[in-house]
Amino acid sequence: LRKAIWKKIFGITGKERAATELQSAIDQPANPKSWQKIQAVAQRNTRLYEAAFRFIPRNEPAYEINKDKRDKLKDNPKIKLPPTSASIWPVWNYYPDLKITEEIEGQGQQQGFMPFQTEFWVKNHPQATQAHQEAAKAHQQAAAAHEKAAEAHQRAVQAHSQILLKATLTVGDFKTQTGTHLKATNVAHDASKASDTPSDAAKKQTGEVVEKYLTKTAQSEAEKAVNQWVTARKYALQAMDAAIALANFSTSLSRNRDSKESIMETDWRIVRGHLDQVIHFHTEAAAKHQQAAKNHDDAAKAHMAAAENHIYTDNPKGQAAAAQLTQVKGYITLLPIHWTEGENNNLGYHTAAITKNEVNPPTEMMAHAEQGPGEKPA
Repeated sequence: LRKAIWKKIFGITGKERAATELQSAIDQPANPKSWQKIQAVAQRNTRLYEAAFRFIPRNEPAYEINKDKRDKLKDNPKIKLPPTSASIWPVWNYYPDLKITEEIEGQGQQQGFMPFQTEFWVKNHPQATQAHQEAAKAHQQAAAAHEKAAEAHQRAVQAHSQILLKATLTVGDFKTQTGTHLKATNVAHDASKASDTPSDAAKKQTGEVVEKYLTKTAQSEAEKAVNQWVTARKYALQAMDAAIALANFSTSLSRNRDSKESIMETDWRIVRGHLDQVIHFHTEAAAKHQQAAKNHDDAAKAHMAAAENHIYTDNPKGQAAAAQLTQVKGYITLLPIHWTEGENNNLGYHTAAITKNEVNPPTEMMAHAEQGPGEKPA
C-alpha cells in the first residue's frame, strides 16, 4: 500500500509526469539519499510553478527586492522595513519604490491580480488571445499568398511544357509562344514577390507573440515558412533569368532565320536546355511556395490553439515560464514555510469565517478587510 501511494504521488503509476528517479526512494525510504532526491524534485517543481504563477503561496516575493536601498535603510532605528518574505497577498510588492520614511509599514502596491479578482481574467488574457488570433490571421494571409504564387508557377510550368509537346515549330511561332510564356513567368515572379509582405508581417507577428507568450510550435512553423519563402524567391528569380535567356535566344533566332522556317535540331537542343531550366525553377518555386503555405497554415493553427488553450498566469510574459511546466515531475512541491513571515496577518479575510480570534473580533476584522497586506487597522 505504501509503495502504491508513493508511486501515485511521484507520477510513476500511469506514467504521467513520472519522477522515475524517485523509484529508489520508494524502495529504500530510510536512505538519506532518498529524501534528498525527493526534496530536489519538489524544489524543481516549486520553482517551475512559481515562475509561471505569481499568485501562488511562496517563500520569496515574486518581485525583485531593491537590496541596495534596503541595505541603506536597515540600520536606521526609526524605520521598520517591510518583510522580505512573500506577502499573504502574493502579488503584493512592498518594494516598488522603497522610500526613506518612518511610516514604511503598509507601503507597497499590488503588481498583479489574484484569480478571484475580475481583472485577472479581463486584463491580460484577452490581450494574449487577441495577439494569437492576429498572428493566426497574418499566417493565413501569408499562406493564401504562397498558394497563389504556387499556382502561378504551376501555370508557368504548363505553359512552357507546351513548347516541348510540339512535333515541329517554326521560328515565328516559337518567338510568339516564348513571348506569351515569358508573361506567365512574369506573373509567377510577381506572385512570388507579392508573398513578401504577408510573409514578413506573419514573421513579425509571431516574433512579437513569442516574445510575450512563447508559442514554440508557432515559432517553429513560422521559421520553417521563412526558410521556404526565401528559397521560393530564389527559384522564382532563377526562373525569370532562365525565361529571359529563352526569350533572348528566340529573338536571336528570329533575326537570323525566316519566320516560317522550322527550328533546326541543333537549335532545338538549345531550346530544350533553356526550357528544362525554366520548368525546373518554376517547379521548385511552386513546391517551396506550397510548403511555405503549409507551414504558415500550421503556424496559424498553432496560434489559434494557443489562443484557445492560453495558460492563465497573472503575467502575460508568464507564458514563457508556463511552457516549462511540462518539466514538472510527480505531484510534489515544497511547502512555503516562510510565506508571510514578518507580515501583519491579523486580518479578517481569512479567519473570520472559520475561527474565533480573541485578539480582534471577526466583526472588527471584517471592517478592515479591504486594507492592503500589512496595513494597520484604523
